[in-house]
Amino acid sequence: MEKIRIITDSVSDIPADRIGDYELEIIPAPVYVDSVPVMENIDCPSEELFGLLRDNKKLRVGHIPAAIYLDRFKLAFAHHYHRAVVVTPAEQFSGMYRAACEARDMFFTQEPDAQGVMQIDILDSGSYSLGYGLPVLRACEMVQQGATGEEMLKFLTECFEQAELYVTTFSMRGVFSSGIFEALRLLTIQVTKSFPVCVIRKGEIIPLDSERGEMRTYEEFIEYCRRALTDGAHTYAVFYADLEDRAHELGAILTSASRREPELYARVSSATAVSMGTDCIGMVKFGPMHE
Repeated sequence: MEKIRIITDSVSDIPADRIGDYELEIIPAPVYVDSVPVMENIDCPSEELFGLLRDNKKLRVGHIPAAIYLDRFKLAFAHHYHRAVVVTPAEQFSGMYRAACEARDMFFTQEPDAQGVMQIDILDSGSYSLGYGLPVLRACEMVQQGATGEEMLKFLTECFEQAELYVTTFSMRGVFSSGIFEALRLLTIQVTKSFPVCVIRKGEIIPLDSERGEMRTYEEFIEYCRRALTDGAHTYAVFYADLEDRAHELGAILTSASRREPELYARVSSATAVSMGTDCIGMVKFGPMHE
């Protein structure tokens, strides 16, 4: 059986308790505090980083350097893996895809004996958060059940083609000005809207019409999510930073509308919260996830 190692990052927002015994590694995306890179739950507890954001401390998210990916490829080769698969956030939002590609080139230069022995696949998800985190979890299940690398890659590619991530935030506190919400931040300023709503699809952020004011924005956000799930055939998940009650309220409304429960509720990592705000809430939908 093909021995496959799957590598992704903390921006995928895969809950730690869902990793189990999968052949999966989640590399923390560095969060910079006063220009010092900090690894969530390694150098600093998640809640402490969230506290800094709530206090409007301006943090920023960096990308995982090529050297880290290179180390993981060498480790996979040393442990006789046939294939290493890296899944990253959309290239438009992060330098991780480019760093992983650079690391792959470096690896085969430094380890010529690996040519034809271990394959390295690097996938740009075109998405963010659970937009690639949930498909990665499903891909891990497939591998555990004996799927080939090609079957897994086909599944992931189809998921990323279908993924639509709806997200809003009720506060721009602490949001990294060059992060994923930069376009929405500018839109907010231009039209004096307090709360942006958008859909992320195939690497693009598409602003959606919304009214000024928290409750009206929230109602319209819910309506966008409801419409996205009208036929009841879609797998979907809900994510949030601080707004757990609202996330479960959203899930209950969508369950009633689609007659299908969310596949997952997940609290985002601090890296995602830096990009989207501690008051973010979102829903990601896919087509039917047939493996």
